[in-house]
Amino acid sequence: MFLGAALAYLLVAIALWWQVWSSDPTTVTTCGCGDSSLFTWFLAWPAWAIAHGHSVLWSRALFYPQGVNLLANTSELAFGVLLAPVTWLWGPVTTLDVALTLGPVLTALACFALLRRWVGNGPVAFVGGLVYGFSPFVVVSLSDAHLMNGTLLVLPLAVLALDELLVGKRLRPVTVGVLLGLLATVQFFLGTELLVITAMGIAVGLVLVLGWGLVRSRDLVRRRWRRVSVGLGAAAATGVALLAYPAWFALAGPSHFSGLIWPQLPPRFGGVALRSYVDTAGTSPSLLALSHVVGGYQGGRLGNPVYLGWPLFGVVLAGLVLFRRDRRLWLATAVGALCASLTIQVFGHPWAPWRLFGHLPVLEDIVPSRFLAVVDLCATVAVAIVADRVGAAASRGWARRQRSVAGRSRPSIGVPAPSVPGEPLVLGPARARGRAPQAGRPGRAVRALGGLTSLAVAAVAFVPIAAQVIPDSPLTAVRVAMPRWFAHPQPGAEPGDVVLTIPAPFTLEQGAMTWQAVGGFRYALVGGGGPGSVPARSGRAGPAVTILQRLATPGGTPVTLDSRAVADLDTAFTAWQATTVVIVDQPDLPRYDQPVGAAPTAALLTAAIGRPPQQTDGSWVWTDVANRRTRRVPRRTLAACADADRIGPAGVGAVANCVLTAAAKSG
Repeated sequence: MFLGAALAYLLVAIALWWQVWSSDPTTVTTCGCGDSSLFTWFLAWPAWAIAHGHSVLWSRALFYPQGVNLLANTSELAFGVLLAPVTWLWGPVTTLDVALTLGPVLTALACFALLRRWVGNGPVAFVGGLVYGFSPFVVVSLSDAHLMNGTLLVLPLAVLALDELLVGKRLRPVTVGVLLGLLATVQFFLGTELLVITAMGIAVGLVLVLGWGLVRSRDLVRRRWRRVSVGLGAAAATGVALLAYPAWFALAGPSHFSGLIWPQLPPRFGGVALRSYVDTAGTSPSLLALSHVVGGYQGGRLGNPVYLGWPLFGVVLAGLVLFRRDRRLWLATAVGALCASLTIQVFGHPWAPWRLFGHLPVLEDIVPSRFLAVVDLCATVAVAIVADRVGAAASRGWARRQRSVAGRSRPSIGVPAPSVPGEPLVLGPARARGRAPQAGRPGRAVRALGGLTSLAVAAVAFVPIAAQVIPDSPLTAVRVAMPRWFAHPQPGAEPGDVVLTIPAPFTLEQGAMTWQAVGGFRYALVGGGGPGSVPARSGRAGPAVTILQRLATPGGTPVTLDSRAVADLDTAFTAWQATTVVIVDQPDLPRYDQPVGAAPTAALLTAAIGRPPQQTDGSWVWTDVANRRTRRVPRRTLAACADADRIGPAGVGAVANCVLTAAAKSG
């Protein structure tokens, strides 16, 4: 049944990404922009590094010259390394598509494995795995290529291992502990944030189990303590042995981050409103419109990633009343409720529990809403247990009814007692003709009725959740656009060159990272996406990063075009060791690959470099930037030259000529 479930989940995943797999997965994906571009780069680097003998943990191809620490970012190295052969054969875009397809499949299979241990009804376990693997939280995460949130296989498998450690006897505790340590290692290389969230969710569950045991049966706790302590000790030893160096590298290695990962965001950012759990409203149109401009999901709708719905809560509450002795049901509900309380947004809620944790080291960088990974699993498990118990009760009721009917009936011929205890005997023409009674058929019919009852209960809870995902399916995918200048080797973009692209990858328009990855890392990039794009982390180049970010933000903070801004760019060129600057000017590209604020940016760049760019293959290019000569241009003249409305949309060359003419007159 496991292989059948895997195939079914894979077919669902292919249907979800049908726009990819029905076209060309080597060039079509969620988007060659925004975070999708960021993760395309992170998936591509390990394959290139392995092939060329470089480190898979650190690279100077991004954020040159200080480089980028992949373990300090959401790099999903587990996917990047394991799928390196895919990258070598078909390129990084295909690798991203394979990862996006496998993420929900692996998540669903892991949940299915857990449910098969806890519920007897296979179809209910399959449906539960399907709902968890393709939940709104997972699908919305994958729509922006957030594999670290869309691949949740470790959490269900860790719960499965802990259940074996606590109540099972099939495996030795050391074996279970080693498996737990390996799972922690896998999660570390999928996403450290979810590793911390998983550990916190499991800790909550263990505390509840221990508390119940101390209240109800201290002898049982003592008998199990040795097995549990040996298993957890083996898990800790395995985790330390495998993760000591990677953890150091992430926290203190080259190009690591200190303090808050996103210092410009409000503290404890990212919670949810409680009403979101039952609110069917999806992503706001304004947010989707912004993503179409700066890069993100290019579809027209996304469901509410938090949604669970009133029917699910009703099923779970009814189950707690009907099956109040079921300890697993109470455990799943309690852990889910406690973790749901941690997702509550801090702003406007002085009683939000995350206030107790959000200021602590490491935890201060957790996005509270991502505890939904635990909440959704607990909700799925609780519903599956209730559905299974209802189905079992219905089967017993039907069996008793059939036995009662059979006992009251008076057959016309002598009939022996049922040969199988508990299996009712069905009379009919076959028996009258002297054939042996087929006792198995009634039992199968009763079990089938019980199974249908279980599925009906599960449907009450799960169908509203599916209704949040189905309208979004298949997810929108677009062809990755490569500007002509970056599509093939160019002078100024060769080994040893350091390229500043406009749009710059630290301005939310991160397409340049895909261009570099698809092109085979021929050159190094100035800047990049992710937490490293924070201006304060750019050292002497920080003021220039701030200027370029503001120029690229529609309706953002105005930038004063003056000699100070020109000097900041000149300083940044020295810090970046830049050799080439490219302004993409190709109208047939998507909006997110076209620079915002190109005219003022061109004015500042021309004044800082001191000569005009050359137009080549749809881009304006300055080469040999190291031999620049900064020009002095009066502030009012610089602003007049950057008047985009006056020069038209394709005015980079005109802006450059205006600036240089003004510089010649002034000096």
